[in-house]
Amino acid sequence: MTARAQQKQQTRRTIIMAALEGLNADRSFGSLSLREVARNAGIAPTSFYRHFKDMDDLGVNLVSESALVLKELMQKKELVKTSDDLVKGSLDAFISALSSHPQEFRFVMREGSGNSKMIRDSIKNLTTAFTYEFASFLETESKRRGRKVHDTLLLSQTIVALAFHAGREFIDAQDSERPEIYQRSLRQMKFLTVSAELLAKTSQSEYQTPASI
Repeated sequence: MTARAQQKQQTRRTIIMAALEGLNADRSFGSLSLREVARNAGIAPTSFYRHFKDMDDLGVNLVSESALVLKELMQKKELVKTSDDLVKGSLDAFISALSSHPQEFRFVMREGSGNSKMIRDSIKNLTTAFTYEFASFLETESKRRGRKVHDTLLLSQTIVALAFHAGREFIDAQDSERPEIYQRSLRQMKFLTVSAELLAKTSQSEYQTPASI
């Protein structure tokens, strides 16, 4: 890679980090302006366009940045396998990744319902892929532990949604509030898992979805 290419890559990275650092409990990505990001990155606004088409393009690249964090989270599954409690091990891995990369998670959790359709779609694709990967892990690990779960994908979708909701609280909570959030989330996830295991023991003929639902 040439020195010029390295400099361009470094500037691009600086812009991404400037955008992430601008996010906090009171600031969403949608509230950031191009000029503000450029100023925090130490570049002229015109230089921004050498790296990104617009703020939506930057947002999509932030989704890719966050994807690396979720990939790192799934790499922690080896640690989850050694945990006696599958649910607790999974939650601990999530909290660990959340604590290490709060800005990336804040971005994904908040902008999934933000104003930009382009960013929303990118986050939806990201979380869907993560949910399927987690579902595969849940099914494999449950079988290894000799436990059967009803509708692993649905369980994964529900746990991921719950984890993301808890993550939003956890990131901006006071240290004194975090244990309660953690314990509540753990109880909720265990409730879901136990329910899924009980349903797995129920025959299809006995378990029928009510027509009114």
